Amino acid sequence: MEKILLVFVLALTINFIEKTSAKQLKPQVSTQSQPCQFEPEDAESPFITKATEIALKAKSKNLTVLDLGTGTGRNVKDLLEKGATIYAYDADPESIKLISEQFNCFLNNKKLYVYQESFEDIISLPTADMIIAWRSLPFMEKDKFPIFWEKIENALMPNGIFTGTFFGGQHKTRRPLDRPKLFKLTREEVLNLFKNFLIIDFQEEIEYDDEVSKEWGGDQFEHIYRVIAKKKGTKQSGTQ
Repeated sequence: MEKILLVFVLALTINFIEKTSAKQLKPQVSTQSQPCQFEPEDAESPFITKATEIALKAKSKNLTVLDLGTGTGRNVKDLLEKGATIYAYDADPESIKLISEQFNCFLNNKKLYVYQESFEDIISLPTADMIIAWRSLPFMEKDKFPIFWEKIENALMPNGIFTGTFFGGQHKTRRPLDRPKLFKLTREEVLNLFKNFLIIDFQEEIEYDDEVSKEWGGDQFEHIYRVIAKKKGTKQSGTQ
């Protein structure tokens, strides 16, 4: 009788240990109440912070954002934490892998969608309340940019916010021969892109790049235009 009781106790103990181990090994599904553990990253540009504040002021809930050329995703971290839905695009597989790992809880919650795709291959974009194109558009093929810009305009909702950068004519930086040349625009060409927008902030900066100049053995300059603009509203809404 004692042997039978001992076997019964051992069986219960083994069963308890197995169940406990199974619970410990079971993957935990991340939720927004369990925030992502972000690796230390450089802070987003103050310009993007300003654009984000404008977009969230206009639509604090259910904000939809396109991040074109997402890189490590640093420009959408704040937006994700504030509940926005992000569609992130990048042609670099390593960037897609990194953002997928770093923001996996938002992928699980269907608040983040990532696409490894070059701009030239994108057929259409989802509609959005905000579009970020930070240091990305000038890297695509220049002859295909006008068509892609139409897709950007069509995707952005009336009164939606666009923020992005473009390179000016004095931008000079060497690139490996296997990389396409960066395309440059004049100030007038950049401003002409926004004929259907209200420009909120526009900055032009020319800066000598000492580090890259030393690396390449020649003077290198960064000539950049930064833009925040709001797409004009429809006539029916009575907004401009």
